[in-house]
Amino acid sequence: MAMEIGDVFYEGGYTGTVVGYCYEMSQAGAQLFYMIENNGRLHINVASSESNGVPRFFQTRFDLLDRVHLHMAGMLRTALIKGMALTWHDNGTKVTYHVEDGNGTLHTHIPEEDLLKWDTYHSI
Repeated sequence: MAMEIGDVFYEGGYTGTVVGYCYEMSQAGAQLFYMIENNGRLHINVASSESNGVPRFFQTRFDLLDRVHLHMAGMLRTALIKGMALTWHDNGTKVTYHVEDGNGTLHTHIPEEDLLKWDTYHSI
């Protein structure tokens, strides 16, 4: 049975500790993808990769609204994470990001290796 937006995600299926809430979902072929919100952060989950009812999460280095540096055409731009996507490649799945640069331009499907955390260059 597919989850709906707002449904509770439990560790170990329908019982156990609450993992988070279904924030967003999408489908590619027969594969369902869920984004689960937990403690204010989003995690990407592939439902059919569950093992014994325990959700398997793709750990992401960045989260929504994180400030990052975007490498484009040899230049370093400041940007804000606006979304995440789970994309398929020949070598498996990969998390990519949608980022908005300082000029308000949205760049989609940017790989993690093209982003550096803002805190790396700016002390708090």
